[in-house]
Amino acid sequence: MIVLRIILILLLVLIALIFFVPYGVDAGFEDGAVWLRIAAGPFRLTLYPKKPPSAKKQAREEKKRQKEQEKKKEEETTKPEKPPEDKPTAKNETIKLRRQLPMDFDHLMLYLKLAAHAIRRFFNSFTIDLFRLRYTAAGRDPYATAMQYGYACSAVEALPLLTGQIIRVKKNDIVIDSDFTSDTPAAAV
Repeated sequence: MIVLRIILILLLVLIALIFFVPYGVDAGFEDGAVWLRIAAGPFRLTLYPKKPPSAKKQAREEKKRQKEQEKKKEEETTKPEKPPEDKPTAKNETIKLRRQLPMDFDHLMLYLKLAAHAIRRFFNSFTIDLFRLRYTAAGRDPYATAMQYGYACSAVEALPLLTGQIIRVKKNDIVIDSDFTSDTPAAAV
């Protein structure tokens, strides 16, 4: 009876963790560096860029590679050569008999519609809590800098209209700026 209660309490705690702990992805780009992290409550797991492996781990991997190479060399020297068989096997015959999907225009459009619907449903489940964008237009020519600034402003105005029905964004923090003294534009997401 006590064991059953402990199991029930553990299941309730597990369900509470699954439903009430916020999960998410933290991604960004700044100064040419990209990062990608998975967040589960207060914990963050960095997926990209990966940490460099420690010296011990590198030594273990090198030993493992050397052992694998030695095994391959031993197998090659002890393995007798077999003449190739010309007979078709049952496995090859079943591959030839598989039915291929029709690829005419109507079926292609149907597949594209199904893919678009699946992508839309997939992204509808996402919510972006904070979308932060910093862009500084810059160039050698002041006219080119002004044009870059105008293009960036118009793109930012169109962005919510393009993604508004697909991805929900709770809060935007978008800053577009121009720098006539710099030669290179800068972006941070």
